[in-house]
Amino acid sequence: MYCRSPVYQMQDGFAHDGIGSVNDLHEEYDVEHSSRGGGAVREEVLGKWRAGSSREPCSPAPVRERIRKWDPIKGRLGFSVPALTGLAAGLALLLAPGESSADWSAQGNPLSTRSSHQSSPWLASDGRNGVIAVWDEYGDRFEDYDVYAQRFTPFGDVASGWPINGALICGAIDLQDYATGVTDPEGNAIVAWMDRRNRRPDIYAQRLGRNGAIAAGWAKDGIPVCAKGTCEIPNITTDGAGGAFVSWFDTIRLPVWALRIQHFSADGLVVSGWPDTGIVVATAEGLDFRACQDGSGGVLLTWTPFTTPFTSSDLLCQRISGSGALSPGWPVAGVLISGTLGGQNAGAILPTGDGGALVAWDDTRADVGDIYVARLTGAGAVAAGWPTEGVPVCTAIGEQTNPRACSDGAGGILLVWEDARSGNWDIFASRATATGARGPGWPAEGTVVCGARGATNSPPSSLQMAPAGL
Repeated sequence: MYCRSPVYQMQDGFAHDGIGSVNDLHEEYDVEHSSRGGGAVREEVLGKWRAGSSREPCSPAPVRERIRKWDPIKGRLGFSVPALTGLAAGLALLLAPGESSADWSAQGNPLSTRSSHQSSPWLASDGRNGVIAVWDEYGDRFEDYDVYAQRFTPFGDVASGWPINGALICGAIDLQDYATGVTDPEGNAIVAWMDRRNRRPDIYAQRLGRNGAIAAGWAKDGIPVCAKGTCEIPNITTDGAGGAFVSWFDTIRLPVWALRIQHFSADGLVVSGWPDTGIVVATAEGLDFRACQDGSGGVLLTWTPFTTPFTSSDLLCQRISGSGALSPGWPVAGVLISGTLGGQNAGAILPTGDGGALVAWDDTRADVGDIYVARLTGAGAVAAGWPTEGVPVCTAIGEQTNPRACSDGAGGILLVWEDARSGNWDIFASRATATGARGPGWPAEGTVVCGARGATNSPPSSLQMAPAGL
């Protein structure tokens, strides 16, 4: 365990650094104390801020963030750095003899020290062993969120050209939130977010160079990906060639939701062959989805369709080429990963390098929630040696949910999830190899990454993880 404190833990960012370790960013909500006067605390269950002693409403205490670096192969922690109060990222290094961590503060390195409120960070590898973080931020007006990004080198410095408190990605009027980002092979960042500058939800995107400047040809406050006023909750993944795939929910025909995806080139134009409105991948009364590049210029998506009244939910996957066509062997309705009784909820997907994917999800076939993983080939078949309904990663008592993942650097998958086995909502981790076996040295039901006392009746509100291309 590398975190033990009287707070909620929320997994927000998770990225492989390319040299055998993992950067982990999580939010902590203090349920007892705050660094501000008056002892302000945030009660996540009620969504309100209250003073710890008098229980009267007061100003929100800042979120506390941490990043840790640890060894995914052996499941051991490396050198760790605690975090500042406020939105902060402390990147801890596995140091070789003679290396120095002088550029990393003992209290963590802040993403932003502005007095405004920062939240919902998203972490991605920058392709150069550093990290890029994206977050939402507002000042005096709660309804006027903007989007910022920051890049750190492997040694804790703000990357050359990037402002100390982050680069402003979009400062348009009204709300910009649900920001998510990826990097291309050259280390440029591409960010997508939900935008209400037109008073209705749209999706916008922006591209930043390695120095934090807006890329040539891209508008100051981003380009519209979907501007119909019915576009929500974006997901973005690189196409491996400087462009990106952006996917989102389309609610124009409620109660039926549509999962759409669009392909943009590095200059911000829709790629030839793709319709201006994007491609509809699936429709249902409710959807949960994830996406990643397929390693061949295309994209892989996994989703869970929900129906009313709820009886069960299945998990499906689809592969689409860079030109917008379905990949050979993949049916129009997608490949069924798991259709067993109970619910299967999309959690994470990452490419295997051969056009296939490793997919993780939480599953209620046996109890309130376990963690499973499956592997598909580039042709859409279950990989040899893998069972048709997936491999159990964790079936501990209590609920396990919201898995997120990145590559372990050896063809397998490294997972974290929210876990209620202790009566608390903690964060656990495990590793599955390329064959589906549990990683050597890892406990049968995972290892606790962060556990602390806190509320026992409400899980954290979000869990996000951003390996490169996920």
